Amino acid sequence: MEGMLLLASFAILLISMVLLLFSLFDDSNAEGTWGGILFFVGMIMLIFFFTGVEIASNQPWVRDKEPYRVEYLYSLEDNNLTSGRGYYKRVRIDTDLYYQYMYKSGSGYKYNKVKANQATVFEDDTTPRVEFYEMHKKWFIFEEICKVYRIYVPKATIAEDYNIDLE
Repeated sequence: MEGMLLLASFAILLISMVLLLFSLFDDSNAEGTWGGILFFVGMIMLIFFFTGVEIASNQPWVRDKEPYRVEYLYSLEDNNLTSGRGYYKRVRIDTDLYYQYMYKSGSGYKYNKVKANQATVFEDDTTPRVEFYEMHKKWFIFEEICKVYRIYVPKATIAEDYNIDLE
């Protein structure tokens, strides 16, 4: 897809350059040359923008090496929080899975939650914690940022439970 988009962009660019050259050397319409130049510059900017967005979206995600924030866990729970909004003849209900936790902050404790689809849980013998990372997709001036979380819990914390109910 990226190759086809670039090929189409270069074809449009080439056609625009040829049309611009004809309009520059045509003395019968001297006032139209600036319009042609502005059109040409605008086309180049549009082509650059659309190809840049396409190329940037196809770049691989790169995670930061070090977390930008760490919260040490006091308690952790997974929870299917149901929330919603209602409008006239319309209701939207969100049922996303979250990891909710309490963490030490100064002399007290604070509450936080992270979406489960943005977190990875690791069983480890280190201090239980949540590490905050940013992932980047970048090409030239185009950048996309996504937040991800790594949750470290003590070994044997995650219970393996299989329950198939065919009734």
